[in-house]
Amino acid sequence: MKRFLFISAAVALSLSGCASGPKNFSTVDELKAAYIQAGGPCASGTTVDTSSITAASKDLTGLAGYSCTNDIGLFVFPSKKARDYFVDLLDGASSASKTGIHMVLGEKWLVAGVTLDNKKFAAALGGTAKY
Repeated sequence: MKRFLFISAAVALSLSGCASGPKNFSTVDELKAAYIQAGGPCASGTTVDTSSITAASKDLTGLAGYSCTNDIGLFVFPSKKARDYFVDLLDGASSASKTGIHMVLGEKWLVAGVTLDNKKFAAALGGTAKY
């Protein structure tokens, strides 16, 4: 019986290492690498000039962004509060333009775009899908 419990515990521990849970990305380059590894189209792109965005709020200072396509953007934030502020900005913009923006949210990062398959990338990146 003890052997069975030991084997069961060992299997459970090994499987827990494979589970995809919330992931943290400290830099936009880490997020970009994970997005590409998950199948995201980001072979070429540009760094986002965030100066006009950070001018909107001191909370956004430290925001980094990368545009993978004309539609898909990757962003890393200095705090969850900054991420939430940015999400509110995106929600306002999508309401005004009547265009939904699909998002994958992590604690201090997000991937967003009109054509983003947010359910696929939420699972792959360890985030939450939002539309």
